[in-house]
Formats: sequence, structure tokens, C-alpha cells
Amino acid sequence: MSGAWTLPCLLERPAAAAGWVAVAPVGTDAVAARLAALELPTLVVWGARDAVLPLARGEALARALPNARLSVYPDASHPCYLDDPERFSRELIAFVREIDAAER
Repeated sequence: MSGAWTLPCLLERPAAAAGWVAVAPVGTDAVAARLAALELPTLVVWGARDAVLPLARGEALARALPNARLSVYPDASHPCYLDDPERFSRELIAFVREIDAAER
């Protein structure tokens, strides 16, 4: 569901966001060409055992975005942040700090 909410916002007003944490978002294939134009720092987070969206979709998303990195949770499912909340919290905080430092 995160893609249904974030993708319209990102594509309509990309300047309103400092970065994007993409947690296995649905709908990216439909807007892949438009996403490729985003220069937004992006953290793509995916569970290796995602039964909803295969990891290959996350890898493709990370390759399509010019300023993205992929973080794969080896034993995690679709909502990977629930399988390893400590790791997700660490990565999220580090990502936000990087964006903040870059904007200064």
C-alpha cells in the first residue's frame, strides 16, 4: 500500500520531499520511466522472502533510481521492518541524518 500513497506525491511534487524510503512499494512498475527522472535520495528496503513482491522488483527499482541504494533483509517478508525492527530503525535514522547533512 505504501506505493499507492507515496508514488502520487513524489511524482506530482518531487521538490516537496528530501528523500524517499521505499519499503517494497506496489505500483512502481507502472511509473518506472517517471521514477527514473527523480534525483531524490532513496533507500529501497526489501525482504528477501517477500511473497507479495519478489526481490527482483526491489533490485530493479534501485537500479532505475539515480540516487538509490538497496537494503535487503535476508529472512524478512513483505513488511520487512516488522521482521527486523532494530535494523530498520538504525537504517532509517542513518538515512535521515545523511539527507540532513547533505542539505546543510
